[in-house]
Amino acid sequence: MGATICWALWKARNSLVFENKQLQVQEILKIFGYWFNLYFGVAETMETEGASQPHVTDNNHTHTWIPPPTDTFKINVDAAAKNGHYASAAIVRNHEGKCCGASTRLGSSDALVEAEADGFSLDVDLAVWLGLESIIIEGDCQVVVNILNGETRNPLENMEIS
Repeated sequence: MGATICWALWKARNSLVFENKQLQVQEILKIFGYWFNLYFGVAETMETEGASQPHVTDNNHTHTWIPPPTDTFKINVDAAAKNGHYASAAIVRNHEGKCCGASTRLGSSDALVEAEADGFSLDVDLAVWLGLESIIIEGDCQVVVNILNGETRNPLENMEIS
């Protein structure tokens, strides 16, 4: 529950900083309730009224957080950017879903992908700082995930030069 409260506060802070939208306590509690229920497999349709949908795959299946195997830690990362500034955050949870650590980082960039990439760097820094040996990193920026997994290709790779 503590990690979920922190996440709700993080989302409210990002709304204020990046959208100039101040959330009321009730809205923050809705965000908390959404993510808390999502962890326990109870899905609601919206995080807050007018807010983003839960993560949905191409097959329109909603994702819930899946705990890592025993002796492995899962680090979730997210970032937000606006007006040349960004914030990234990471949270570490064990196989029981208990929060084992969290971190944030601020930076300057106009590119959201750079903010997301810095978030993945933050994950690694956090894992090293906590002395974690076995980790799974989850993030929603497929561009960065694909690059880190070596699944992108060089656009000049198949180009013929004459």
